[in-house]
Amino acid sequence: EMFAESIPGVIIQLIAIANNGGDVAAWVSVVVSAITTGYGGAVISYDWDTDPGKREQTPDFYGYVPSNPRQRSLVFITMVLFGAGMLMIRCLTIVLMGMLGVSWALAYICLDLVLYLVVKLFRGNFWYWVSLGGNAEEIVSSLICRVMGKLITDFTSLVQFRHPNELGGMYW
Repeated sequence: EMFAESIPGVIIQLIAIANNGGDVAAWVSVVVSAITTGYGGAVISYDWDTDPGKREQTPDFYGYVPSNPRQRSLVFITMVLFGAGMLMIRCLTIVLMGMLGVSWALAYICLDLVLYLVVKLFRGNFWYWVSLGGNAEEIVSSLICRVMGKLITDFTSLVQFRHPNELGGMYW
């Protein structure tokens, strides 16, 4: 949903606004799309973090959402707005670079992904944890999962990808 629909949808809306001088309805549409995506990411993170089983199993990773209802609401709203803001910032960056030239936008995205994958390979953390059998399947599945995880995290700051086995460290 986020990878194949929400992120490209916001980019397309921003390109239309940049090329046609967006009216109020166009801006409302893109903001609603961004907030909806931020809400989706916040729900995923909130549900995983407040799951008692996950908190008991991995207390060092889960538990950033406090028990107090007001504080929980504040954390949730902040996650929604932060996710929506990150989506808008990254999409605007790509649209502006695309206006300079498509090669600038592609270079920005590709260099970022290549650097990420090189660091994953260098640290011995490229292979994704899902075992699919043969070498070709492992390479393809690891590449797809790593690239999708990186792009989703870059655009939405989905909190669950901060785990060292996913994006982790400086990349989150």
